[in-house]
Amino acid sequence: MNRQLGSSMLDLGAVIKQGPLAKKQRIVFANYTFPESVRTLEVPSFVADERFIQLVVGLHNDAHEATKERLRQSRSGSRHTGPES
Repeated sequence: MNRQLGSSMLDLGAVIKQGPLAKKQRIVFANYTFPESVRTLEVPSFVADERFIQLVVGLHNDAHEATKERLRQSRSGSRHTGPES
């Protein structure tokens, strides 16, 4: 994530700046007497957008790697700070 966006935060604006979001059909009127074409609209969807999904996966992977590295460092540090026999 840092490599892609220069930050470990998820900037939703970065996704939008890359172009329009993927759209999904959504029911906006529950009245079944309206025709399907009137009851539904295509609306932008972050969760249907592959770029957004890749950003979330990247953020998860970066957080996972950072956690493993911190745990590795804390374990190696605790081995050397104990009392000597």
